[in-house]
Amino acid sequence: MSGQRTITDDNVLINSKAINAISRTSPADDGKTHSHDILIAVWSVIVSLASVYSLLLPYRTAGDFLPQGRLNTFLDDVHAININGSVPPALLVLALTVLCIPAVQVFAGATRRIRFLAALGGAGVSWSITFSSMGRIRVGESFADAAPDLGFRVFSAIYQGIRWLSVAALFTVLIAWMFQRIHQHQNNSNQIDAPDDNVSGNIFSRVWTSLWKGLSWSKGVYRSFTTPHVMIITGTILLCWIPWIIMMAPANIAADTVAQLVWMRTGKAWDPSTRLDLPAQYHLSDQHPWFDSLIYGAFDHLGLAVGNEAFGLMLLAIVHVIAITAALGITISYLGGKLGVSWRLCLVITAAYALIPVFGRLSMSVVKDLTFMPFYLLWSVLYVEYIRRVQREERLGWRFLLAFYCLAMLCGLTKKLGIYVIVAALVVLLVFMHKRIITAMLIVALGVSTLIIPKIAYPQLHVAPGGIQEMIALPLQQGVAALIRHGDEMTETERDAITAVFSCPIEEIEHRFTTNASDPVKDCYDRKTTSKNLMAFMKVWAVQGLRHPKTYLESTIWTLKPFVLDGAYDEGFFVRWGWPEKGGNMILPEYKEYQKSAPQQVGSSVYSIMEDTPVIGVLMREGIYTLWLPLLALLACLAQRRYRNLLFLAPAMLTVCTMAVQPMHQFRYSWPLAFGMAFIITAPFISETMIKRPETQPNE
Repeated sequence: MSGQRTITDDNVLINSKAINAISRTSPADDGKTHSHDILIAVWSVIVSLASVYSLLLPYRTAGDFLPQGRLNTFLDDVHAININGSVPPALLVLALTVLCIPAVQVFAGATRRIRFLAALGGAGVSWSITFSSMGRIRVGESFADAAPDLGFRVFSAIYQGIRWLSVAALFTVLIAWMFQRIHQHQNNSNQIDAPDDNVSGNIFSRVWTSLWKGLSWSKGVYRSFTTPHVMIITGTILLCWIPWIIMMAPANIAADTVAQLVWMRTGKAWDPSTRLDLPAQYHLSDQHPWFDSLIYGAFDHLGLAVGNEAFGLMLLAIVHVIAITAALGITISYLGGKLGVSWRLCLVITAAYALIPVFGRLSMSVVKDLTFMPFYLLWSVLYVEYIRRVQREERLGWRFLLAFYCLAMLCGLTKKLGIYVIVAALVVLLVFMHKRIITAMLIVALGVSTLIIPKIAYPQLHVAPGGIQEMIALPLQQGVAALIRHGDEMTETERDAITAVFSCPIEEIEHRFTTNASDPVKDCYDRKTTSKNLMAFMKVWAVQGLRHPKTYLESTIWTLKPFVLDGAYDEGFFVRWGWPEKGGNMILPEYKEYQKSAPQQVGSSVYSIMEDTPVIGVLMREGIYTLWLPLLALLACLAQRRYRNLLFLAPAMLTVCTMAVQPMHQFRYSWPLAFGMAFIITAPFISETMIKRPETQPNE
């Protein structure tokens, strides 16, 4: 850091006295500086060594220590780390030490505020790593088993706590370093781009600069928001996804979609929760959006009309792919050409979408969460533009507002949760931005339309309304969990309040109970229960939650799974699956349930290899998109005091909140965060000159 100029503006990240103490040398303090450097090196080695062992150790619950004892468990873990010899861990320690030395130096010179924000980030990221594989699935009566002995619980907490703190220390200094690098770029200019001719004597800096100079031919693509540039970005991503289009052929059709296709084929619907046939007048069920059902049925009938059902459904999957790549092209071009985000960062984001396997592979899925995606991405562009225009006091215009409204409604029609996230994001704008009348009118229009459209569409299309059990899945699950584990402590009135809202005998519910999903419990919900019974249940649920919060958490442990760095995005490789007893086999009958097509057999092997490949495999993990990117983007905005930029993160943060109330863990619930990562990553880098009304027109 020697020779670096001290930052003195309002957004100071680095303490100038600390910088001088670290980086300035003179004959008088040479010995002091030398000892300080040694101390930094020692700390770097300690953090790196502890982190490597912590990263490689498995997650263990208190119960894992019971069969073999505490010491034996620890020795087994150490042996597992060195199973391939001591050289790989040693090399990893060396690499992290080299990385840690400058990071520790920056952390030592950071302000208290930056250290605190970095520590928050380090704590969250460390939790997602060290607590992966947490939460053993428990079913039925086993959920009522007593917890392990207190001594084992204490030892387990210490054991896991040391792992968490070690990794947290590593990522805390790395995040502080990241903040310093971001601020350095932002301090040099209003955009993230640094001058191309800024070459230092460091060999790594020279290589890095040479790399960007070699890619500078792409600069013009990202510096203006035009149709040709959108098409170039779209075409680049689409070209890289072609192998996945081939390897996923004809399509990857989820169980929900199979149900919708059968409904459209037969004109007869059933309740997906109870598995019972609905009255004859119902042709569809709104438990899966009716608008999606119409789209899927149209392509299925097209395939049947030309004598090849697989062709129709593969065409549907390819339409999904084209729509998503086009939406991504518009998104990236808008961020670079309209908001002034660095062309370098835009190029990295383009490469990420094009080359990280999850995006091309998932885009060939036929399910409501993917049909929703292009509409959501385009709405997100308009949402950011809405903020930009309001902040700069530019005219919104009726065409813009109409497009905003239509895309929001299409999001709600393709995925019901989508409209709730959108309305909640608008409420955030209503609170924190001016032009509140227009924002309020949009909220009202969307709310009224969401209520009116079903009143019109349901009778015309013979759609059965969905049940309330999806909205109260977690309370139902937790109420039964309290009954299983603490029923003896409840009053008879409390027990009756819980059992009154179920149609199944409580013994059957307890037998089917699992901590893997709420389906076995919510499928027994009595649709005919009275509002009085439901209110009584909710009161007991709230009371039991205050008494037994640990039981509630353990019964819905899947709500934490999206945030740990555990499984890779993978919906499974098959042509279609689901509902054979209800006619699911009539969809693509040439393929058996769960059967892979010949290309999918190849694709499955390729995906598995990439999943286990260093770096690429990590980028395929769900926790990167549900926790790492949103958390780091939030903290980066706070570190720079760019509080206006937090508004750009509102839809993502609200989506993160919905992950904690899902009825089960499925990767597709977090797709909006993965496919929408461009907005999350760039939020801290959008310059205030782009969103704040200037006194004079800024230079473009």
